[in-house]
Amino acid sequence: MVLRLRKFFGPAGGSILRSVRTTLMLLGCMCVFCEIPASATTDETQRDFSSAQFRQIALMPFLKGKFESPNGQVDKPLSQPLSQIVFDRNNLRDDADQVLTRLVTDSLKTRFKEKLIPTELAQLVFDEISKNDTFDTPRKIAKALGEKLQAELVVVGSVWRYRDRGAIKDIPDSPASVAFEIYLVEVATGKRLWKEKFDGTQKMLSEDVIRGLKQMKMGARWLTADELARYGVREVLKKFPIR
Repeated sequence: MVLRLRKFFGPAGGSILRSVRTTLMLLGCMCVFCEIPASATTDETQRDFSSAQFRQIALMPFLKGKFESPNGQVDKPLSQPLSQIVFDRNNLRDDADQVLTRLVTDSLKTRFKEKLIPTELAQLVFDEISKNDTFDTPRKIAKALGEKLQAELVVVGSVWRYRDRGAIKDIPDSPASVAFEIYLVEVATGKRLWKEKFDGTQKMLSEDVIRGLKQMKMGARWLTADELARYGVREVLKKFPIR
């Protein structure tokens, strides 16, 4: 590869390659990228979303925590009781649920316009719904919310990590880290139609030059948790099954 480049650049090839190596070394000290592991998406029902017809869609306010059982990941996380939602307060900023609700609202509003029920109304109805941590589940609450709002679809989200840079005690340079999941629920059946996860932590480019270069659009600087969350919402909703 190096010989080909030298041949391509001619006599100046050696000097150009040295400059490229120097630039990469400098970038390794300055730039950052977001590692976003691929997430498995298992739908409970198969459906052709390209022809999906609906009048209204609602966004349920984000919940704090990860839907899981004491034994770990479960097949139907939305069916877990609210008491099973777990999170580490040290890794979750107090307003994380509000920030993500706002970011997802802005994205859905751009896409669906008047079909998206106003977030203020969804929040009001959500607050009025009686909730029992032992018996109620995110699925049950989403279904109740959709029925009260007369929406065919409800978007449900949960956030379990929202950490700003330097938030880890005794590690002043700890990077921002955000993890959340978004689901789409059909109100009539209560079925989960789609889900997607974002789990991103900023790292130094020098840890992985190749992947880092691919993520250069993230910017040659440290990101805040809000910026990382905004990026994550944009990437996740690119895969949203309804246009």
